Amino acid sequence: MAGHVVAMKKNVLWMLLSVFSIQGAAYIGQLILAGMLTVEGFATVRTVEATLQVLATVAPLGMSLLVVRLASQSTESAQTGRVLTSYMTIAGVSALIVASLGAAVVALHPTPVGEYFGALVWVVVLTSVGRTALNYFYGKERFGLISVTTFVASAASLGLLVVLVDRWQMDGWVFSRYVAEGLVVLAGIYFVGPMLSRHRMLWGEIAEVCREGVAVSASLIFRSAIDNAPFLIFAFLAASQVEIAIYGMCTLLVAGAMILPSSLVGVMLPRYGKIQQNAPEELLGQHRKYERYVALSGVVVALALVGLGLLAQQFSGKFSDVYPYIAIVAMIVPIRALAALNGNILFVRAQTAIGARINIICAVAIVVLSLFSGHVYGLWGVIVASLLSEFAAMVVFRLYANKSAVRR
Repeated sequence: MAGHVVAMKKNVLWMLLSVFSIQGAAYIGQLILAGMLTVEGFATVRTVEATLQVLATVAPLGMSLLVVRLASQSTESAQTGRVLTSYMTIAGVSALIVASLGAAVVALHPTPVGEYFGALVWVVVLTSVGRTALNYFYGKERFGLISVTTFVASAASLGLLVVLVDRWQMDGWVFSRYVAEGLVVLAGIYFVGPMLSRHRMLWGEIAEVCREGVAVSASLIFRSAIDNAPFLIFAFLAASQVEIAIYGMCTLLVAGAMILPSSLVGVMLPRYGKIQQNAPEELLGQHRKYERYVALSGVVVALALVGLGLLAQQFSGKFSDVYPYIAIVAMIVPIRALAALNGNILFVRAQTAIGARINIICAVAIVVLSLFSGHVYGLWGVIVASLLSEFAAMVVFRLYANKSAVRR
């Protein structure tokens, strides 16, 4: 047991480095942009990045998550390589279709924000392929290998971001995003390359995987909608770019605060897969223990975010009014983390359709509530609608996860 705890702590540290390198670097980059760009420029960056985050969840058609289960429940063999090759191919083709549709939409309705979105939409192809490749090693719990690689790539991309934005402002931001994702893709392909096979799954097998991938993607896209819809709706409703930038800063800090609890949830996913494979009767007991870990980490991070939120006021006074909003928005961190952990149960039990239905209902609810409360009560109304919807999603996920874990 002691060895198990030590190994988990070590894996969490590696996962923290990995998540920080991939997601955290993106958040730090946006904080840098908040200081280097005008308020209007930063509002554009947050709007585009939030939209890209939604697209990036659906672009790989669930392959970036299914590959974790593949790795955790199989040995490295020719059959595994064949399936992995198919997953990578599906992720790339699906992302290309999604990016093409996104580019077509903004071309039909050109706007200043849409111009930058159209320039960056193709980055989701790189994101899909790179994440699918790297996530295989998450499933194998080889966190150290990936963490060091992605840290080096992200550090280089952050340095480049500062140089390019200082020289070319918004255009420099666009170019740096492609460089950052390109480095991650190169790292992923380098490591999975020896495993890839010329032979892919048969069409019948691909169709079955794609059906499950659609369910995973639906769950992820609506989960992303729950995360991002309040901000995007407020960006649509608000007349003030300053208010959009303030709420954008709030959502950015919350996303950064999710790094620790998300790392815990990520480390536990392959463990859930192994428990389900070898001792499913122990799944609920282990899940209860993991819930305590995740809840504690979420509360600690939320409290830290409330304290550190004062730092956001140091950006030349541009975000001097942000702190009261952060103090409330921070409550979302432990709630969102627990919802994700309970989603692990449904995923390893191959009940992704249930998770998709929960996220669809909650996403519709948050859109309706945000539109109404944002129109009537402004920013505070959107924040309260977001908090209520996140809490409802967590409660329902926990109920279904408990039922699934005890079912034989």
